[in-house]
Amino acid sequence: MRMNYDYDFFKWFRLESKVAFEDQRRTEIGGMGGWNITEAIFGMPNHPVYTPDGKFFAQGGWGNAVAQAKEGATASFNTRNINTNFKLIADITKDLKLNLQAGINYQSAKDEDIAKPVPLYNWDGTLAYYGIANPEQGSLTLTNREAKYRNFTGYLEYNKRFGKHELNVMAGLAHEENDDSWFSAFRDHFVTEDLWSLNLGGTQNMKNDGGGTQWAISSAFSRASYSFDNKYLLEASLRYDGSSRFQKATRWGLFPGISAAWRLSEENFMKGQRLFDDLKLRASYGQTGNQEGVGLYDYIQLLNISGPYPLGAGGQDQYASLAGMVSLNRTWETLINRNVGVDATMLASRLNFSFDYFLKTNKDLLIPVTSFFRDPKIFE
Repeated sequence: MRMNYDYDFFKWFRLESKVAFEDQRRTEIGGMGGWNITEAIFGMPNHPVYTPDGKFFAQGGWGNAVAQAKEGATASFNTRNINTNFKLIADITKDLKLNLQAGINYQSAKDEDIAKPVPLYNWDGTLAYYGIANPEQGSLTLTNREAKYRNFTGYLEYNKRFGKHELNVMAGLAHEENDDSWFSAFRDHFVTEDLWSLNLGGTQNMKNDGGGTQWAISSAFSRASYSFDNKYLLEASLRYDGSSRFQKATRWGLFPGISAAWRLSEENFMKGQRLFDDLKLRASYGQTGNQEGVGLYDYIQLLNISGPYPLGAGGQDQYASLAGMVSLNRTWETLINRNVGVDATMLASRLNFSFDYFLKTNKDLLIPVTSFFRDPKIFE
């Protein structure tokens, strides 16, 4: 379901909204992971489905896709998405405009996967084996996931034209963040196959797991452009970005940019010629920040929890190992671009021509750094 709605509170004040809601439910045969299709392709064409007395045939070691479909439990995978975006536009004056925007996306998922034993029989009607899971291995796996993404942007725009001069200025702030979390639980050895509730499973092999990630980035940005008589063009920009991927001392980066252009075809000394309809020379220099190539927490010493592992006399316990190398000095990768070029339109717009020469430099290149720590005492 989607809804787009715009509302003019006043002539100078406008709200634009977009809201979308999605509810999905997918089902499949529990405990199979989609393998049922393979069972059907390789097993069903070559073997009968039933024994002479109407039981499901074992099919020579395959699982019997019809038995799985009819007798297996149903696994369900449910996902809900809510996406919203709101934008306020205010014309403060004739030349000054305020833009405020907020977007929030929310996703939740709940999965229930049941592996139910399905008995299969020999041609003479005796029990051969079980499909999907053995009786004591009938299991239930529950998984819950949640993701929240938020972004907020606000900026001012000033546009002014006076005589042959034109000035455009923009400045604003932005922030975006994301939170993901998940949790799963597993049990087998259920006391009954008629009711699959987690508390009815045995505790011998029960497991639970979970985790999550968070990241955020904040920015201040600005841009100013000036034009005189559509002949001399100048533009400058400045960004100040901070990322949660880096520690506080190296979290922020400053990235300037500047460009200039000269439209020669508008000069008086070019008015008499007929070769060029438009001729422009331009040059630019700019820096761009990049945070990709590193993990979310490379500046924190993380641990891997593994196990259980036999430790001591007759005991088992989990153990921890270092997850990787830590770097406290990493900061933004800076991409430096230098460019000069020519744009031309010639022969009554019959021919367009562009030439560019650019030089790109990467400073403080970010690449993943991994390591493997091995404790010989643990792995003996």
